[in-house]
Amino acid sequence: MKKYLIAGALAFICNAFLSSCSEDMGGDFTSIEEAKKVQFAQNFEKFYGKIAPTQDWGFDDAQAAMARSRAQTRGIGDNSSGTCIKPDMPNYPSATAPAAITTAERDYVRNWFETHPGFTSGLDISNFYVQHVWGLASKSYKVWYNHYDQNYMTNHLGAASNYYRDDYFDNGTIDYLSVGDGTNYTHLNDFNSNSAGTKWGTIYMENSSALSFKYHCTWSNQEFTYFKCAEIDVPGVGKGYYVGMCMYGEKSDNGDRKINKDQKDLQYADDWIIKVIPANGSTIVNKKTTKVYKKKRVLVHKWVFCEDLGSAATKRDYDYNDLVFDAKIIEEYKVLRDANGNETAYTNDASHSYYAEVTPLAAGGELTIKFDKIGSTIHGMFASGVADNILINTCHENLPIATPHRERLIGKTEKYTFSSEASARINNIEILVRTQTVAYALVAYRGEAPHKICVPVGTRWAYERTDIKDAYTGFDTYVAGGAQPWATTGVDENLYPLAGTAYDMRTDKTGTTSYEEISSSSTTEYSYTLVDAAHEKTVWTGNRDFIGWDGQYALLIDASKFTASNNAIGNGTIIRFYVVANGNYALKAAYGNTWDAANYSDNRWSDGVYYGSSRVQCVELKLNTTNAANFRTNGMRLWGTNMKLLAVTYDNSQKVADATPSQSVTIWSGQQALGWNLDVTIGKDNFSQASSTSKIKFTGYATDGWTQIHIHKKLNQWQTEELASVWASNSNDWPGTCEFTIGDYLNIIKSNDICIIGGNLTLTKVELIP
Repeated sequence: MKKYLIAGALAFICNAFLSSCSEDMGGDFTSIEEAKKVQFAQNFEKFYGKIAPTQDWGFDDAQAAMARSRAQTRGIGDNSSGTCIKPDMPNYPSATAPAAITTAERDYVRNWFETHPGFTSGLDISNFYVQHVWGLASKSYKVWYNHYDQNYMTNHLGAASNYYRDDYFDNGTIDYLSVGDGTNYTHLNDFNSNSAGTKWGTIYMENSSALSFKYHCTWSNQEFTYFKCAEIDVPGVGKGYYVGMCMYGEKSDNGDRKINKDQKDLQYADDWIIKVIPANGSTIVNKKTTKVYKKKRVLVHKWVFCEDLGSAATKRDYDYNDLVFDAKIIEEYKVLRDANGNETAYTNDASHSYYAEVTPLAAGGELTIKFDKIGSTIHGMFASGVADNILINTCHENLPIATPHRERLIGKTEKYTFSSEASARINNIEILVRTQTVAYALVAYRGEAPHKICVPVGTRWAYERTDIKDAYTGFDTYVAGGAQPWATTGVDENLYPLAGTAYDMRTDKTGTTSYEEISSSSTTEYSYTLVDAAHEKTVWTGNRDFIGWDGQYALLIDASKFTASNNAIGNGTIIRFYVVANGNYALKAAYGNTWDAANYSDNRWSDGVYYGSSRVQCVELKLNTTNAANFRTNGMRLWGTNMKLLAVTYDNSQKVADATPSQSVTIWSGQQALGWNLDVTIGKDNFSQASSTSKIKFTGYATDGWTQIHIHKKLNQWQTEELASVWASNSNDWPGTCEFTIGDYLNIIKSNDICIIGGNLTLTKVELIP
């Protein structure tokens, strides 16, 4: 019996009680304690029979390491914000329209929104498709009635009361959806007609915004923006952006009726779900908020019945209710979580701590008892000033017992720490008892008489002065190694009732998690989709900020990136730049490690610079023979300001054979009705290889009356100076094309941009014939 000794700890145990007992505790505590425990053990075996050597009293699986192992086996009249294009309209881009939503995809996404609460912002994109995923026109929304008049009560006999009822449903339908940036919105015309989207299952939004979703449903005279936008990885489909909306509101003409009054219903954006597919070439700006949490996982949850050994003379003293407590062993560590509930490790602090949350449920003993690491006694954990000899939550109201007792007291939960995962065992939660002569710890060893027994959560304990065997008739069989008696052999009239008590711990919480927010931070993520993935070759990807024209921000792409075998860039190649900007920006593509960007025939670029504004998805540069050769030889250096570059690609699907000296080069194309303004500007770089014998060829068609074409030298933003009259004639004489030999104007044209002006003529193309 020497294992019962608490050698070296007696002084600590005694000191732990000095605050509650000032009398002298003199005597040989070791021998008195040992004698008391020996007497208890002898009587236990006399009352309940020989103890099976393997009997662990329920404690062996009540430790953290084993628990971890088991756990592993939600009006029209908007300001314009883009264009809604339906499938039956000419400009609908059907060639790149996304695939239809499958049944499996619909079911998976619907379940995701039904299990992920919260709301978010949308996507910072301008061209995108919208697909209907889920939402029935006949969906029944809960309509809450604030009160009923007498007529209503007569017609609805099942009404629960005159104040409310939760079992009445009415059909709420989706009326319309708008998308926008939070200020300006575009109405998705007829998107939800014919059963909420089955007519226009997919529509295309052009120059719009998907930052905010505004919608309306019946039973409400308001518009709402309770939505959640999430990127969901759907099996068999892949990652996609989905938006769930939460129906809510009331009508002014029947304000006693409301949709989704319950706050729980407002947590989930699962009433109507759509999919948002960025159009090809879209750059996506997605701001995500990530928070650091303390994650608390319940590894073990048990109740413990304790006997304080205060008296060991009769069986009725073995009621095992001197202390009944709830114990949860908890693993705590830090994690990162985003708005969608996605969780990742918090690498800045990977430490794990282990502790128990202990809460007393009953105290049927009359001795002072406490947890060794908690300052208050058990009675003090129930209520301040309760004496240690008061019986708590153990007595039947008709029990003829003189001892003072109190019922339905709620114990305070305290934290009991462990030094490691290995020590995180319920049997290691030490319970100390003090009598007038001795202080000792309650123990439970395998195969020996237990001072405490570990039982499943929700197991009722015995009434005061009720032998444990009279409470559970199968107890002696259990002692001998048989099955646990708690679920099958309880005697109701001998067990303290849990129903009606204020315990919130009667459900086993093993495996459950909770989170406590510590801090949060926002990060912005960027992505893009290729315009033509089948033909694009990526030459650079990254996340490069162009803060200013300073060379330290420039990006050099080596010439070898443009000369891949059998796939080198050439005349007609399209270079694509995927950029993000919050406002006006500029991007310049120069030859090699220089500032030179001559010979650009793409009129969207001026001196090699593209000027853009916010929400740009993809910038294109179409090459000619000369600049393609320059990039192949020298590489490309990118300069810019107020933008972020995500990728550079090239597409040879429109490449043609390089122009020879006898061939013309298109230096401008489009469809421009000429007037006496700066209608068409052609940069001087287009004439770097021209000679005095080179010709400028104009193609177009007459519109009415006197047709004229003139070449002017551009002086500044508003003024020009005429160089030459190219054509002037009655419209009946216009042949469709005309040519002008540069001659003496060569140096002027090489040094200045030129403007093409005139009247009654629509210009479609300008070519240079070397």
